[in-house]
Amino acid sequence: MSVDLIVQLSAEHMPSPEEWQAAISAQEFSLKFTHEFEVRSFSGYLPSEIEGEPAGFEYFYEVIGEPGEQHVQVTLVTRSDLREF
Repeated sequence: MSVDLIVQLSAEHMPSPEEWQAAISAQEFSLKFTHEFEVRSFSGYLPSEIEGEPAGFEYFYEVIGEPGEQHVQVTLVTRSDLREF
């Protein structure tokens, strides 16, 4: 079973990987990115760790909305390991 988590936000509020990691850590989740990536151009499997164990999820970035009202959509996809959700 796969799970898709879709987040839509204003393009100007898209966090950097460092800001994203800081927010995850502040909520005391054990997810850590193990791969440097550019949030606007990266697409595909994003390796990470959960509680020190290898994990990961698929990451997709898309620009949506009308010109002048640019928003983005980030889709995070897990497949068979729901621990990664």
